[in-house]
Amino acid sequence: MTTLLSPDDLRLAFETDLGDAALQLVIDDADAAIVARVGAHDASALAPLVEQHAGGGRYIFPHRKVESVVAVTEFWGGPGAETETELVADDYRLGHGTGSLLRLSTGTNSRGWWGRVVLEYLPVTDNARRRRVELDLCKLVATYNGYIKQEWAGDYRSQSSLTSDAYQGERERLLSELGSVVFA
Repeated sequence: MTTLLSPDDLRLAFETDLGDAALQLVIDDADAAIVARVGAHDASALAPLVEQHAGGGRYIFPHRKVESVVAVTEFWGGPGAETETELVADDYRLGHGTGSLLRLSTGTNSRGWWGRVVLEYLPVTDNARRRRVELDLCKLVATYNGYIKQEWAGDYRSQSSLTSDAYQGERERLLSELGSVVFA
């Protein structure tokens, strides 16, 4: 597994007495949470993502922003009488910000709305944001060291007990910055 950070990166971001092995465990945990939430890193090195969409509207919304469409297969009709059509580029248009696909009624296989769709695409890389969130997740572990929050102001240290709910809530807030959960 390729992680976005190294123990040296963490040492540059905050002071810690943890050794490389312990820091690597913290990094691996944060990295695994990110990959579980939004998929593997570095979209340029990935196999295309494949998603199914129920259709029925003019737009479909992929789980991640689309860098490029590999294939769009549309299915119409009921069981036993379903037709399968491989759409071409003039049958749809990437929406504003590449977060949606609009079904065009003027294309080669024109229709006013989507049938059931299997979409295969390369997502936009978001490794810079992932790297920041991974760093923040690692800082969170250091901050909540044993669920005790420690704050320093000069030579003065204050401690307050925090529940694991507070830690989990902050962790979820950070992960939510990456977007929706990917369902494989």
